[in-house]
Amino acid sequence: MRVTADQLIRGMNAIPAAAYLWVDAINEAIHVFRINENKTRLASFLAQVAHESGSLKYAREVWGPIPQSHQHSQAAHRGLSRL
Repeated sequence: MRVTADQLIRGMNAIPAAAYLWVDAINEAIHVFRINENKTRLASFLAQVAHESGSLKYAREVWGPIPQSHQHSQAAHRGLSRL
């Protein structure tokens, strides 16, 4: 099962240019990591991509070198979920 740019636009509320830009990379990841083996796994992956990228608006972290981001990185390395 391949995801279309139209599905990304509707499902993630992505802007069309971003959906067309990223659809091939998303489909490659879906294939390589066998994410499409069940619908729940595919839906979870697409929801996470939408969340982490701001509906395909961002490809890098938005917040920069500030104390909170440093604390977040250290907490993540220790396996903690709080800042």
